[in-house]
Amino acid sequence: PTCGKFLYVTRNILDVCASFYHHLSNQKEGTYTEGFPRFARDWMAGKIPFGSPLHHLLSFAQGFNDNYYSGKDCSGYSVN
Repeated sequence: PTCGKFLYVTRNILDVCASFYHHLSNQKEGTYTEGFPRFARDWMAGKIPFGSPLHHLLSFAQGFNDNYYSGKDCSGYSVN
């Protein structure tokens, strides 16, 4: 085929934020010591390890504009 199919699955960002906060705040080394509201602000600003979740999502979406298939005729494929 001249066009590829992609499936990108994400979790609810609020669930990810709470889970990541508990993960980092319960580590033995490098424990995050601030409260959850500060963590959420820092995480969205990209100040926490692994960067901002929105930066990750946007960088993936940008890839569709830059990839091999951008010049191909993908009219036979639909997004459901």
